[in-house]
Order: sequence, then structure tokens, then C-alpha cells
Amino acid sequence: MKSDTKSYTKSHTKSHTKKETKSQTDTVNENTCEDTKSIAKVYLVIGALAAGLAVVLGAFAAHGLKAVLSAQQLATFEIGVRYQMYHGLALLCLPALSTVIASKWANRVGFCFTVGCVLFSGSLYALAITGIKWFGPITPLGGTFFIVGWMLLTVALVRSKASKNAQENLGQTVSPEQIADSEQQNVSQFK
Repeated sequence: MKSDTKSYTKSHTKSHTKKETKSQTDTVNENTCEDTKSIAKVYLVIGALAAGLAVVLGAFAAHGLKAVLSAQQLATFEIGVRYQMYHGLALLCLPALSTVIASKWANRVGFCFTVGCVLFSGSLYALAITGIKWFGPITPLGGTFFIVGWMLLTVALVRSKASKNAQENLGQTVSPEQIADSEQQNVSQFK
């Protein structure tokens, strides 16, 4: 009777411990997933809008503005469309990187790309359509946001946990004594 009780207690304890561990793992996974989803949703929406609007504006320039704008103005407009598309696509890809980089870095990069699109592309559109020269100085400010965004992404990738773990693993040296100890432990497990 006592052995049945001990057996039940051990079995119940193991089962309970497994459930706790699984519950803790599920909580961590849910939090990570929710964090990734919140990043993904915001930047997927902004990226999709930016890329979609770039297609619309590019078509508008090619068909509607071709007869109205000079070749120089049209080229300026098209540069705005091109950079908006590049960064719209980058925003669409940003959530995929949220598994590699911290969400605070992804948010910073997304913010820079978004502001860059508004200032850089927006000022080029306004400059091309209106011809008002004071929109010109706004363009480099938007370009600066693009550059800062790419720099932040680079820093985030370098600082990421995956990068750190890989560097730690690559930098480790194993002595012959450690190898021998490891082999002895492996052999003793099978005896």
C-alpha cells in the first residue's frame, strides 16, 4: 500500500511539475508572440500603406503628371516614389526581424523609416508638383531619418541575443582536459 502511495505521489509530482513548466513556457511564448504581433501589425499596416501608395503615386506620375511636369520635376517625383517603396517594403519586413532584435529597436527603426518616408518622399512630391523651393531643405532631413533607421537596425542586429550567443560559442576554446572529462561523463552514463 505504501509503495502505491509513493508511486502515485512521484507520478503526481512529476506530472504537476511538467504542467507548471509547460504553463510557464506557454506564458513566455504568448508574451513574445503578442509583442511580435503588436510590432507586426503597426509596421505591416504602415508598410502596406506606404508601398501601396507608392504604386498609386508612381502610376499617377507616369500617366497623369507626365504631360504636366517637366522631365526634372518628374524625375524628382519618381525618386520620392522609389524611396517610399524601398522603405515601405523594409517596414513590411521589420516584423520578421522582431524574433532577432528587441522590440524597442524594431520600434525605433520603424519610427525612423516612417518619418523618413513622410519627410523625404513627401517633400519631393511637394517640390515636384508645386515647384516651391523651400520644400528642398526638408528632403535631407527625411534622408537623415532613413540613414539613422538603417544604422539603428545594424546596431540592433549586432547587439541581438542571437549574435551574442553565436559570438560566445565561436570564441570558446575547449581544452583537452575538458574533452576528456566530457567523454568520461558520457561513458559513465551508459554503464
